[in-house]
Amino acid sequence: MNNLPLFYLLITVLLTSVAQLLQKQAAIELSESTHQASLLSNLNFILSGVLLGVALITWLQVLNSIEVSLAYPMLSLNYIVVLVLAKFFFGESVPTHRWIGVACVVAGVAVLASGSII
Repeated sequence: MNNLPLFYLLITVLLTSVAQLLQKQAAIELSESTHQASLLSNLNFILSGVLLGVALITWLQVLNSIEVSLAYPMLSLNYIVVLVLAKFFFGESVPTHRWIGVACVVAGVAVLASGSII
């Protein structure tokens, strides 16, 4: 069994999730800026674009090996990663109903993956 597609999928999820956090940080920095700051000069924004570009390459590797009808729903893991990282890095509160949602996403991904790529 070749685990490389699963590896690429997890890398795609990680890269796109981190890119989302960098975009959030860029938005915070721009809103706090006292001068006319340009989005294109914001390092977090630029880095998020680079990560999304690399994620596109890893995503193409996923699609080369896994049916899109299975692979695309697996990207819902982004919701979980972003939620946890936002709690850790931005101190966002995560109410119980969001954790219930996370459990639903995990269950859904487990059902999708059972017998397919894992």
